[in-house]
Amino acid sequence: MSELLAKVARWIWNKLVLLMLVILLLLAANWFNSEWQAISTGLKHASTLDDQIESAKRSLEKLRMQSAAFGEEARGQIEKINSQEKLTAVLWDEAALAKAQYDAASRQVGWYQNLFDREKLRKKAKAWAKYEARKKAALVAQTTTDALKNARKNSPWEDLRREIEANQQAIEQLEHERQEILSSAGKSPSQRLVLNIRNVLPTALWTLVGIILAPVLIKTALYFGVAPLISRTQPVVVIPSSGADVEVSPSDVSIPVILAPGDEMIVHSDYLQASGAGPGKRTRWLFSWRMPFTSVAAGLYAMVAVHSRENEQTKVTVSPKKDLFDKICDVRIQEGSAMVIYPRSLIAIVMKNGISPRITRHWHVRSLHSWVTFQFRYLVMHGESRILMKGCRGVRAERVETTKPTMQDQLATLGFTANLAYSGIRCETFIDYLLGRDGLFNDRFSDANGFHFTEEVPNPNRKTGLFGRGLEGIIDGFLKAFGI
Repeated sequence: MSELLAKVARWIWNKLVLLMLVILLLLAANWFNSEWQAISTGLKHASTLDDQIESAKRSLEKLRMQSAAFGEEARGQIEKINSQEKLTAVLWDEAALAKAQYDAASRQVGWYQNLFDREKLRKKAKAWAKYEARKKAALVAQTTTDALKNARKNSPWEDLRREIEANQQAIEQLEHERQEILSSAGKSPSQRLVLNIRNVLPTALWTLVGIILAPVLIKTALYFGVAPLISRTQPVVVIPSSGADVEVSPSDVSIPVILAPGDEMIVHSDYLQASGAGPGKRTRWLFSWRMPFTSVAAGLYAMVAVHSRENEQTKVTVSPKKDLFDKICDVRIQEGSAMVIYPRSLIAIVMKNGISPRITRHWHVRSLHSWVTFQFRYLVMHGESRILMKGCRGVRAERVETTKPTMQDQLATLGFTANLAYSGIRCETFIDYLLGRDGLFNDRFSDANGFHFTEEVPNPNRKTGLFGRGLEGIIDGFLKAFGI
């Protein structure tokens, strides 16, 4: 009962946590939506103001062009007004001077002289007449000046000038309003966040499009442009004169190995399932002291050496302990034959009378095929030898005839007899290559009778080539260059 209640409580708790996550997501979405709506409204209004500003600027430009057409007339009118104002000022000055002269003459004539001194009366009358004439001329000039100014105020040029000033003020007001909207749109942190998202969103979208399309374009160019040319390159033949007499047992989860008296078996500790009572065992730190780097890189270190007693056979059962998908294949290389092996697939080797088989290294750096497959070194095991190989879901031995070449996925290749011509050929279907189901090149074996060995299913955890899964892909590609 307590267990049932605990399960019910756990289920309710999980559902409550899920409900809280949904509520938080909805609140966040609503908050972003409200912020975006507020900013969008302001930006939309700013965009409308931009249109109005552009329209006002176009109108202002037209008015300035019309004003330029009236320029000569306006300048002539201004010059005429300025000249008339100067003339009016001179006449008013003369009238003021005449008035001063009349006042001076009036002060020199007393009341009794107004009756008897005709000469002074005549001078006084002359001064007054001069003053009246200058005043009348000044009034006429002033009237003419006022008429010219009024004509200027009512002229089309003046109307254009006032309209230009009004447009300039309207543009300044619209730009000020637009600047206030834009500055207020980024005051709060949330609005700045939304604005930054809006600013980088186009670049991010174009980057996403580039990320999506770039691999497609590159793969298309490689498949239809580069791969057909490379497929016609000269293949690699490691040892043309070697034999191909190889015996292969069917793959199985468990392989029993009978060691004859004096034989020794080096086996990976993860594959040593059982051994007969009484055999000697010791730690074999490296598979081959002549190839320490290869042994460590291929995982062939800290192995177990099992040797049988004198005059006594020993049974050793080899089976995977950890990887449930591995199956094992027993391969016997006869005298005079040779086989290219990849140490990563090697789990055990039987040494007759305790003598290690001969393993040679062969470099092919000048071959274009080696640069395509990024494999420059080939490790060859010479007969008489017996090895045990592992493969995901099993190891399959394909027979190759001189007139019937075979192809295989590069990721699945485990080895081949050294007399075969080894080359790369473009995979048959573009869609499979585009979707990552197949590599650009398949391994092709031809021009002789022999065998090549493959995994039933390429191990999905292994990515050979420099462009595999990040650092793991780089390391796998480096190891493949050395034939490991």
